[in-house]
Amino acid sequence: MTKGGDADARRQGAARQGRAVLYLVGGVLAGGAVLLDLLPSLAPFASPLRVRICALAGAFFLALGRFGSPRFLARLGTGWGRPR
Repeated sequence: MTKGGDADARRQGAARQGRAVLYLVGGVLAGGAVLLDLLPSLAPFASPLRVRICALAGAFFLALGRFGSPRFLARLGTGWGRPR
């Protein structure tokens, strides 16, 4: 494999990791919104506005994972502070 091919494969792997991170964060936020809405024991903490904001944030992260550019996803997958 050529040097450029190795870098491209590494970037694709990093993009896959970045997408997985965004899907995980979005899924947790959307799941939290569902739990806040459905569990009566959480009713004191769950105003309708909080539930909607949590669901909206989850949808935003899921959309970033789905429609984000490969360069952004690769950057997220390699980590913001790690040296290259």
